[in-house]
Formats: sequence, C-alpha cells, structure tokens
Amino acid sequence: MTKERKKVQRHLSRARQEMRAALQKVRDVEFSEEDAELLRRQNEGVQGMSRLLEAALSGDSDTDLDAELAELEERRQWGERRGRGSW
Repeated sequence: MTKERKKVQRHLSRARQEMRAALQKVRDVEFSEEDAELLRRQNEGVQGMSRLLEAALSGDSDTDLDAELAELEERRQWGERRGRGSW
C-alpha cells in the first residue's frame, strides 16, 4: 500500500465516521423546516465532493476539477447556484 493511498484512506474513513455521526444526529433530532433545508443544501455540497472524488479516481478527463471545486465553494459561501455545474 502506498503512502498516498493510506492518506486518502484515512481522509475517507474520517469522512465516513463524520457522516455516520451526522446521520445519527438527524435521526435523533427534529429540525425545523428552515434548518432541514440548510442541512440539505450542505449535504448537496458533500455529495458534490463525493462525485468529484469519483471523477478524479476514475480519471474522468471531461471534469474540470478546479472549476467544479470553485463552484462548490461558491455555493457553500452564497447558498445558491450561480453558474453552470453538476451539483
């Protein structure tokens, strides 16, 4: 196993643990509609990152990772879709 693969595996393992904790919290708490919508938007960003990771791993040359990352960050900041993208 390469050093780089180990690092990525650690990041993915921590991300999975954090998602499991978030899921448990969502199951245990009743959120207001507004809070639920904000959490849905944030989850969309997480899903977008997951799709970008898959594109990077598969070597998808049609995906401009830098542009897609910038778009995800813009959406995180502004909470709206301002440009073209796949999130």
